[in-house]
Amino acid sequence: MNVIFLDIDGVLNGGNYFDSSKERKHNFYKTNKYDKNNIEQLTEYMMIDIDIKNVEILKSIIDITNSKVVITSSWKNLKVFRNIVNRLINLGIPIVGQTVDSGLNRGEGILNYIKEYNIDNYIVLDDEIFKDYNDEILSRLVKTSFDEDGLDEKAKVKAISLLNS
Repeated sequence: MNVIFLDIDGVLNGGNYFDSSKERKHNFYKTNKYDKNNIEQLTEYMMIDIDIKNVEILKSIIDITNSKVVITSSWKNLKVFRNIVNRLINLGIPIVGQTVDSGLNRGEGILNYIKEYNIDNYIVLDDEIFKDYNDEILSRLVKTSFDEDGLDEKAKVKAISLLNS
């Protein structure tokens, strides 16, 4: 099975997208009298942070490589994480799990998942390099840029190449 270990911030969005979505977030807050305890509202609010263009790029990688997705993002600690996962699944992203880590040892979480589920082919989509990323993880890393657009066509080509090698 091909697995994509997926971060969210810096992959499914980026700084340029955040700049363009500020008004939408402000309007959502203003229009909905945003209540942080309302799970549906909080889910909608958080989904504004996900760039559908990047989701479509991810979906094309998945379709070409027949991959499944495991979430590594700190978003897994949000109280609306299950709702966000369901939204991504509804957008065609086959999420099969999440890593377990403290946030600072993301590499350990990835390695434990690989061992537990006997994963033999994977990539890591992330905009950060964590201190515990070993040489194996680094060789499978497709590094995106939060400062730009996150997941882009260049990263897509590298991801497909690594997963098909």
